[in-house]
Amino acid sequence: MVSISGGPKDSEPPRLLRTLPKDSSINIKPETITLEFNEYVGLLNKMPVYLNPLLQTPLEIEVQAQRAIIKLPKDSLKPNTTYQFNIDSIFCDQHEKNPFIRPPFFFSTGSYADSITLKYSLFNTTALPLNQLQFCLYNSAQDFSKGPQGAPYYRFRGIAQQHSYKGLKPGRYDVFVYNDANKNLIYDSNEEPCAILKNPFTLHSDTSLDLHMFLAEDRPVQIKTYRFINAEQILITLSRKTTFKVQSTDVYAASLNSDSIICTLKTFKDTIRAKVFFPETQTADSIKISRLATKRSTFKPKGIHAIDSGFILEFPAIVKQQDLLNAIRYSSKLDTLHFKPITQFNSISPTHIQCKVTDSIYSLQIDSNAFKSINGSSVLAWHQNYQYTTPLKGGTLTVSFVKPLKYPHACLQIRHFITHATYYLKYDFTNSIYHFQNIPQGEYELNCISDVNQDRAWTSGSLVKRRLPEPLYKLKNSIRIQNDWETEIKME
Repeated sequence: MVSISGGPKDSEPPRLLRTLPKDSSINIKPETITLEFNEYVGLLNKMPVYLNPLLQTPLEIEVQAQRAIIKLPKDSLKPNTTYQFNIDSIFCDQHEKNPFIRPPFFFSTGSYADSITLKYSLFNTTALPLNQLQFCLYNSAQDFSKGPQGAPYYRFRGIAQQHSYKGLKPGRYDVFVYNDANKNLIYDSNEEPCAILKNPFTLHSDTSLDLHMFLAEDRPVQIKTYRFINAEQILITLSRKTTFKVQSTDVYAASLNSDSIICTLKTFKDTIRAKVFFPETQTADSIKISRLATKRSTFKPKGIHAIDSGFILEFPAIVKQQDLLNAIRYSSKLDTLHFKPITQFNSISPTHIQCKVTDSIYSLQIDSNAFKSINGSSVLAWHQNYQYTTPLKGGTLTVSFVKPLKYPHACLQIRHFITHATYYLKYDFTNSIYHFQNIPQGEYELNCISDVNQDRAWTSGSLVKRRLPEPLYKLKNSIRIQNDWETEIKME
């Protein structure tokens, strides 16, 4: 006995046999749109179905075997208007769920159909993926003034960072694009990248737009998480970087950076309360948390990274500097071990301390009271000599441009992935080759910034102020710098 095979797996999507009305029809005002397929179909997902220009009432869709019927609200179509119905990735076959993919379906209530094409390219300045894009055009300054929640004239969805839309009406439009990660058709400003144009643009012929996706600075500020990190301290993280003030009779507050707060307890209450006030938005958020007991422990430095002017001391946890006077000492002679204090040092990240010295280093001491760990409240109880030879000089990074840059105040930035140490070179419009010299060994990212405000950092955009982010171009791959080596990079 041999079992009968079910045949090869169906990998073909449904095919559209006919539509009613026909695609590209004119002088019509249909009450329904009927699509007939070559096989039984179903809905691929629960994404809403809509016409462009947008109607105020959602469309109803009914699937009957090989047919889909879309009902239009009564008297909803405007005269002399070209409508497009995006049926891409809405339907699928019933068994294998192969998506039906095709360009939008067009019809016009007037004697002609609009035919302008708008192309766009998105440049992502965030680390977040762009996979559920919503592209909105507003033809009313009043609607756009309501922000992302205003009613757009056109709304398109897609996943491509380069795309084009056809059949658009001439006019003057505002643009708002956002990545609708949770597919709720609402701009969730805490998490979703967006893009705008500084001013409206006039669409009277085929047009191309370059848009930069960013996380808006003026998105709402709130407490994201809070937790005990030891018996004496609470870590509060915020939804974005901002200024803040902590108001509480239970804790002292110290900023770890501009998007997280370390609170040290004043009391031994079982329940701790604190309010965080944000001057920028004139809002506040509160925490209420019960005390947890934690065990203290000790730890040692994780390692030392040689640099040209000294060394970088790396810890296995976030550290808070205590009494640093004479806390880090070094000897330049191995035989006498005469230790001298290091007076030039700075924290370049929560886990890395950079020390600068003028002599060769052969041995190193760290006092047991120099640092305290924020993670675990462990005091560094450690005192030992390092046998540490003179570090090699760093490497050189050479960057050349295929084409000159066109924006003012440009600068090049390389940033260490671990220590976050950052180096800048101002762009010279008469030169196309740049050298970063004596760069400590490690892995870096390379950015090219239009530093409009000349603060030697990248500044994001603002929806409220309608300010675009500073143009930022990232090299896709990381760069490995090695001591006494020259690394060459070309930027398009």
